[in-house]
Amino acid sequence: MAQREELAEFTFEQKKDLSERINSLGGEELNTVVTIIQSSMPNLDEGQEEIVLDIDALDRRTLHRLHEFVTGKRLNPRKQTHKRGRTHYSQEDADRKIQELEKTLQKFDGPKQFQAASGHASSSESDSDSSSGSDSEDSGSSS
Repeated sequence: MAQREELAEFTFEQKKDLSERINSLGGEELNTVVTIIQSSMPNLDEGQEEIVLDIDALDRRTLHRLHEFVTGKRLNPRKQTHKRGRTHYSQEDADRKIQELEKTLQKFDGPKQFQAASGHASSSESDSDSSSGSDSEDSGSSS
């Protein structure tokens, strides 16, 4: 019973996501969802063709069971939901990641700067740069 008390509360976004996932299910999966809900709400009418249910009416345990069924994984325990990822990174790791991202960004920015520079550079500079760069640009522009 203590484990039930430790189940994390669902946020509005999590409930919305769960509801959307349930609505996209069909056939046997939907029958399983109904069975899970009926286990916590036995007075739910089985005779209806369509069941309309307010997700806020479900208890925490049922929400967790539905989430686990629909996603195939458990929701993180309450303790983990309050932690922020960046608090786990050391300054060294953060600096290394920034350097990696800057290098990647330079790969994308580099050709743009080169093209802009070669447009204003003297023809001898742009000819030597473009001939050593890629042949596909030269053959495409001269044909």
